[in-house]
Amino acid sequence: MRSIKQDSIFPADSRLHKFLAGALLFVALTVVSQVGGVILLLCWHVCRYRLFPDEARRWLAFVSSAAVYCAVTLLCVPLLAAAFGRVPMPMFATTEAPVAPRSLLYCLLNRHYVRPQVKELVIAAARQMAQKYPGSRIHYLDGGFPYGPKFPMLPHLSHADGRKIDLAFCYNKGGKYTVSPSPIGYWIYESPERGEPAPYKGKPSLFRWDMPLLQGVNRDRELDEARTRDLLRTLLRQPGTDKILLEIHLQQRLNVSHPRLRFQQRQAARHDDHMHLQVN
Repeated sequence: MRSIKQDSIFPADSRLHKFLAGALLFVALTVVSQVGGVILLLCWHVCRYRLFPDEARRWLAFVSSAAVYCAVTLLCVPLLAAAFGRVPMPMFATTEAPVAPRSLLYCLLNRHYVRPQVKELVIAAARQMAQKYPGSRIHYLDGGFPYGPKFPMLPHLSHADGRKIDLAFCYNKGGKYTVSPSPIGYWIYESPERGEPAPYKGKPSLFRWDMPLLQGVNRDRELDEARTRDLLRTLLRQPGTDKILLEIHLQQRLNVSHPRLRFQQRQAARHDDHMHLQVN
């Protein structure tokens, strides 16, 4: 009996193969940016018509998807987000609003949308910090998606309502103010030092990732404890602040105690690489 080659059973260019690959990409883009999957689907429908050779259509699909995605993200998404009570955080810091993302990826992935009161509170705190530390700015990480209120923002457990935003700590390098050692602000930790409380050390959980391979990256930068302490106290003084989550050893190290300063417990992500702000 003649053997049947595997390639003849599962051809690489089969419709099923293409459908599964496209579906996976659609899900991935939707999970990370909320609207990316829809934009990809629209561009695919445009490029599927055989006006160009196959190879040209692949490049056309990629280029058009990227161009349309950027245009929709910058021009259309903010307008529609207003209907859901969401506004984008500033993309670039200014004198009037000394606030910026730690990485522009947060803006390009539509993860910088919050309720207006969150934006106003963070800008107000940033202005107060800039008065005390000229040239200082607040760097934010994940906020929320533009459309909600129930669309989850993975891997976060509570960012779906637009009332939360993660903020980076303050650092210095050679005595000069600088950004956090992580390019995205997450996963390079200010771990407990000797004598500091570490209730969950060696007790991994689903969302509490230790990321040991990243802990040596950019460690010529040191946590600016004085400036981070002032940032924390400035945020706690804002009347709209509901609570701030921070690891208990950093609360102790920075010598900050307040009823609205909490410890997130074991089931959530670590909060010694950023602080989590929740606004009323």
